[in-house]
Amino acid sequence: MPAVLELLELLLQQDKAAAVDAVKCDMLPALAAVYEHCCTSGTREAIDAVLLLLFKPPLVSALVSLPPAPAAGGGKGQASSRLTAIDSKPLAAAAGTAASMLPAALPTSSEAGQCLQHVQLELGRCCGTASVLAAMQLMSQGAAQNAELVPHLLKVLLAATSSQEARTAAHAHSAGLAAALKLATSAPTPTWTGVPDAPGESSATTAAASPASAAAAAAADLLVHIGQEKQIKPLLAQPLAQVLLQGGGVARVSAAWVASRLASCANEADKPAAKSAAEFCQALMAAGALPAVMDLLLSREVQCRAAGVALVSPLACFGHGTLHSNLLAAGAVPALVDVVRAATAGERMAVAATAALGALVAAAAPGAADAVCGLLVSCLQRSNPAVAANAAAALMDIAGASPAATSHLATAGAQLACLKLLQQCSSTSSSTASSLCLEAAGHAAQLLAWLLRSSGSAGTPGGSNNAGVAGTAAPAPAKPAACGAARDGSREAGCHTASSSPKGSGLNSSCSELLPGAVPVLLAALAVREHGVRLPAAAALGQLLRRPSAAADREAAVAGHVVTELLDVLRSSPAPAAPAAAPAAATDWAWDDAAAGLAALGALHGAAADDLARGLRQMALRDAARDAGTAAAVAASLAASPRGRAALLKEGILPGLVGVVGNPSCSPAARAAAADAIGALAVPASVVLDSSLAGSEQEPGRVRGAAGSASPVRGQAGRQQRQQHVVQPGARVVDPKLEAVRAGAVAALVGLLGAGAGPGCVLEAAEALYVLAGCQAGRDAALAAGAQDSLQDVVLAGKRREVAEKVATAAYDALMRFL
Repeated sequence: MPAVLELLELLLQQDKAAAVDAVKCDMLPALAAVYEHCCTSGTREAIDAVLLLLFKPPLVSALVSLPPAPAAGGGKGQASSRLTAIDSKPLAAAAGTAASMLPAALPTSSEAGQCLQHVQLELGRCCGTASVLAAMQLMSQGAAQNAELVPHLLKVLLAATSSQEARTAAHAHSAGLAAALKLATSAPTPTWTGVPDAPGESSATTAAASPASAAAAAAADLLVHIGQEKQIKPLLAQPLAQVLLQGGGVARVSAAWVASRLASCANEADKPAAKSAAEFCQALMAAGALPAVMDLLLSREVQCRAAGVALVSPLACFGHGTLHSNLLAAGAVPALVDVVRAATAGERMAVAATAALGALVAAAAPGAADAVCGLLVSCLQRSNPAVAANAAAALMDIAGASPAATSHLATAGAQLACLKLLQQCSSTSSSTASSLCLEAAGHAAQLLAWLLRSSGSAGTPGGSNNAGVAGTAAPAPAKPAACGAARDGSREAGCHTASSSPKGSGLNSSCSELLPGAVPVLLAALAVREHGVRLPAAAALGQLLRRPSAAADREAAVAGHVVTELLDVLRSSPAPAAPAAAPAAATDWAWDDAAAGLAALGALHGAAADDLARGLRQMALRDAARDAGTAAAVAASLAASPRGRAALLKEGILPGLVGVVGNPSCSPAARAAAADAIGALAVPASVVLDSSLAGSEQEPGRVRGAAGSASPVRGQAGRQQRQQHVVQPGARVVDPKLEAVRAGAVAALVGLLGAGAGPGCVLEAAEALYVLAGCQAGRDAALAAGAQDSLQDVVLAGKRREVAEKVATAAYDALMRFL
């Protein structure tokens, strides 16, 4: 036996190909069969050396250079050729002792480590079920006690269990699985910063440098990998629960980290995987592990508390009703709130605790929402800005993930608390503490803005279409027409009259009673030159200024130069460029709310409309694409109201909008917004430029939809509109269609149809051309610009399903009007 082991060792020293050949020849089961005998017969050092070379083959040629196999003797295999090469020396002298025959130290560079990972992956892929069982047998027979050998054995075994059959075989080897669990919980686990970003991601690379920690991390990876099998994962709950209940400090912490990874699901859309995670959570609780988990969560030791948070978070996210009730009864909510208070803002432990709190709120567990919201709202105090920032950020995450939490936050006084915190923190002088105060002010302003926009959500008074769907990850607010969003088709006449508020409005009228003095506080926050404070404060201000009953607030805001301030805020950040169907980031919905509020202010206040139109015209004519895009987006909303339309036409904004439409350096969203604004301005047959004489301005047979699109109204409704269309004497009147044609809008819109800027631009251009086709000059200009061919191409693309049906329909309507 010793001679055979020495020969195997010598052969495996050649290169990685020898190890691959050995695995393919089922050497691993043979070694496992004699491993225990070798350990008791005094040859353990030799067999460990062979196993180490098998699982960690040399990446360079061994020191002993062997001549190639002779050409004759064609019947011999590779092993026979190597035997012939060393036949001239005695075997013992050639091999020497096991220690002297180990290969030279591997390079420590990252390239060498990466190469070793690839080799071990290749070795694992060559392992069959017999080799997997042999590796598990080696684990149970004591190979796990070799700190140098076991990490490499586990890495090869991890690669070998890539199939369902292999994972099932590994789990069926109870002795080997128990050895892996014991190894995984025998050394301290990584800190929270070393935990993988995604469940199932390897943590071995972030483990401590000691061999024991590396072996424990590799064993944990193996258990999690075996648990990927949906039928196996719940079966791992019982042994882990025993360790949590009966193990020592290190073992309990390590078991909690392993259990947290098994209780998670990387992709919640994967229903079978999510179900398996839920079954694991239920099985863990059924095994009586909750007291041990709460002990970790309530511990004063950082490592224990981090492990408790890591496990409670998936239990709350993937568990079911009874589990949520048990967590509440055990005091999980106060403990998690304490974690949020104590952790650094953005720290992963605080994020996990926030996710757990949000899951408890979303689950509608009795008393959970009131407890969570009440405790976190009580943290919104200027006395500790870091805690206030953490609490506001956590409440924002909870409110975004669970729309039902809004009412509980209102009951807990979150709006007033945010307003007070914003007022106190935004006025802090520059100092070291000022940065913390500004961070708290930014989170408070963002939460306040979100709560204000949610107070007009569906299912609450003053409902609008901005509400998210219960259970979704983060409600994506509806985009204004500036973003090329999809429009509804024709609407019945009277559903949206010219005297109504601009698109995007719909705020709860009771906000004035809930937030007295909010407008001066938000105006003061706009003076803070911190983008994280200004943009959400502008969004909150926009929500408040659009209220029909806020006339006094609008007067105070206009006196405080709010138009200039809001335009400056919008210019300082880019307009949202994502389509309406995409999830909106925080800056996107805040920008939208600020823009919609500014447009609403112009629609409801004459002086503000004039100032805003003047500022938009100057921005639209600038070379800066961002300024032009901002002007187009706000103008598209402002043009939906009679006062705003009159102010824009009086200032002569049409040439600037035409320039944006034809400017390829502007974003598709900006060009679509400019086209939308042109169509909105041209909707009425005539516009009274004196806002004091402006009356009903709907174009006969055409009504402006709630989203801002010009939609056809036919039949009796259209005849009634034509009868009601009256221009008062003494008014300055212009034909907006003729003004748009003179500004070159038709040629620019036709060019936008074929510019390849996206379906949003095509839709807006087609709708604007439909409007401009209402006058003879518009039809003549369109025919001269080749509008028929461009529109026909869009219609044919719709028949080929290359564009959306609504886009093709808009093009068809415009084409028919020209014909």
